[in-house]
Amino acid sequence: MAIRKNEIKDDVIMCETLLRMFHRGDFRNDHPLQRAPEAWTNEYRDDFIATVIKDENVDSIKMCEEVTDSGITIWLIDGGNRVRALDAFKNGEFKLGRLIDLPITTYQVPRKDAQGHFVEDENGNRVYDEIEYDLRNKWYKDLPQELKDVFNSWGVKITKRLNSTPELIEHDIRRYNHQGKMNHAETAVTYMGKDVARQIKEIADESRFFKDCGSYSESDKKRSKLERMIAESMMATFYLDNWKKDAKKMGAFLYENATKEEFEKMKSNLHRLEHITDRKTDSLFNMKNSSIWFAVFNKFTELDLDDKKFYEFLCTFVDELHSKKINDVSWDELEELRGTKDTKVITCKIQHIEKLMMDYLQVEEEETVSTIDFVKETVDPEVTEEDVELYESAFEDYTVEVDNTSKLLDQKNRLSWIGLVTYAFQNDKDMELNLWMPQYFKEHSTYLRNQKENYIQMKDSFDLFCKKENGSKNVA
Repeated sequence: MAIRKNEIKDDVIMCETLLRMFHRGDFRNDHPLQRAPEAWTNEYRDDFIATVIKDENVDSIKMCEEVTDSGITIWLIDGGNRVRALDAFKNGEFKLGRLIDLPITTYQVPRKDAQGHFVEDENGNRVYDEIEYDLRNKWYKDLPQELKDVFNSWGVKITKRLNSTPELIEHDIRRYNHQGKMNHAETAVTYMGKDVARQIKEIADESRFFKDCGSYSESDKKRSKLERMIAESMMATFYLDNWKKDAKKMGAFLYENATKEEFEKMKSNLHRLEHITDRKTDSLFNMKNSSIWFAVFNKFTELDLDDKKFYEFLCTFVDELHSKKINDVSWDELEELRGTKDTKVITCKIQHIEKLMMDYLQVEEEETVSTIDFVKETVDPEVTEEDVELYESAFEDYTVEVDNTSKLLDQKNRLSWIGLVTYAFQNDKDMELNLWMPQYFKEHSTYLRNQKENYIQMKDSFDLFCKKENGSKNVA
């Protein structure tokens, strides 16, 4: 059936008018073929009401006009939640919550003097003051009249199909229901910021790993599910201590903290995994546990071993290690835990597999040492917390002139640097350190995992540099 252009009409009416029509029964929201609308969460409802009060743009609600023997019936086929939320808020059925996105709005009021007269500028124009207003925890009755007026006069856009047949109404109901609101994964992307979202989508679209490896269904690759899993992987790999179960909070955290270098590392890790996984190991990399395995592989990359060793570990895990117990619990038992996105579960899984991996590879875990203990043991037994704070601050200043993408600046190499800064300051060689560091960065790109040995290596290089510097000065 062809659809004539004049059968579709766009209109705008005030919110106050729409609600009067709603109460008079001018339109119906109970078409027999219409699915029951999903109940909005309070957060989603509150954000919508705040949008109205802030006079922001919203997509049109959809109506169909059906001509029957009894007259014209107007069906509301998309937008029922919006109408109910507008009506309930104005009737005092709920107040806005605390989780509104951008909760501060503004409105203008004409300025008056002490006598109550309007203040004008030199050209006779009235002067207005801009008032900031916090919408959180506000009922409709709490709003200043200016914002009530904005709410009541807010323009509700309506797209109406005129002279609809039952077949066209069914068609519209189906197509609008297919355009459901964003799921959690899609919503999370909107909180990441343009750059972070772009890089995550780039990984999802371009990485061969998600096309040729792992265990991902076509459904997993739709509606931003894959993007959410990549975001989870970034958190598990680089920010496990800041793990966010809530997708929006995770997106916001990555927006504030994720770096280009971390995304490049993720791409590199995926590229390496492409070449060592196969059908036997693909089942491990699914939507539920990929973030766990990506985080563990990132730790493996710090061991400077051949990637084939990781593949061998994966195969052994599939064959037998999945049932091996550590601290009286096996991976199989961890898999049965509820709350798969909870911080505790994610952390336990990563630590469990890392322990299995290190045991399998026969690599001893380095004992965690605090910065002050390291400095006391390697440089000065009398150093204080205040001294260490000073040296850490000084180190940040020194790094301005070096390549900040260098592996030498990894957090795992920080003990050596603070130890060396301490040594330089205590031997009045802080100026020489500033000259030596750029040269060292040009000549070195990696460090020793054993920080004591690495510190000695760096210190020897620094001492040699200082000796040459002093010799050239003496000659001069």
